[in-house]
Amino acid sequence: PDPSVPFSTSIRALREIVDRGLARRVGVSNVSLGQLDEALGLAPIAVVQQGLSVFDDRARRSGVLGRCVERG
Repeated sequence: PDPSVPFSTSIRALREIVDRGLARRVGVSNVSLGQLDEALGLAPIAVVQQGLSVFDDRARRSGVLGRCVERG
């Protein structure tokens, strides 16, 4: 997420790109659980890229990984 642009603005722009047929899917990266939930309400999110390792489990602890599992 770009801190200088409202997150919803970015996701709506990505949705428009899909709607216009310029891309097939929307993906997000390095988002919080709140941002992921917001994005899911604004666009068809197909992929979430998060760091996950034995040394960095923030995606699991924050609930992002769980939400992705819930949504398939």
